[in-house]
Amino acid sequence: MKATPKQSKILQMAREKGGEFTKTDAVELIGDIYYCNEDKHVGDVLGRMVKSGFIVRIKPGHFKLSESRMISLKKDVDDPNQKSLF
Repeated sequence: MKATPKQSKILQMAREKGGEFTKTDAVELIGDIYYCNEDKHVGDVLGRMVKSGFIVRIKPGHFKLSESRMISLKKDVDDPNQKSLF
């Protein structure tokens, strides 16, 4: 399943933070999109991401990238078999 633009922003932020983030981080990132009650709407986005397997809920309000996302992130960075394109 492909991530939506909002989910992609959250995933990028999680990668930059080393894989773990809080709901507050996500609200600061994409909360301004919503007119009111951004905390609830961002929580809904995070809940859908958990159900889709993009992230894992560690405890209430704390999330991390799923293992499959962390493996793909490490492959992108540390793959010694990757050949140069140029």
